[in-house]
Amino acid sequence: MRCPVIFDEEMINALTETWSEMAPLESERAGLLRPCLDQLTPRALQLVRLRYFDGLNSTEISKHLGMAAAAVRVALQRI
Repeated sequence: MRCPVIFDEEMINALTETWSEMAPLESERAGLLRPCLDQLTPRALQLVRLRYFDGLNSTEISKHLGMAAAAVRVALQRI
């Protein structure tokens, strides 16, 4: 059963302020990463997306792709 979370106005204002400060930095960062990601092979891009965008660890990635966790770690280190 899910428990609803209710934020008060002070919390919403704090989140809004923090996001307004972080959003431009994240947008710039994503823009700088795009040319690098565009140079990756499809397999390398898949590994990067699973690890850093989807937040999976090497064991989870290995199950998803049908490869050994050690092979996932080595492949990510070589990218």
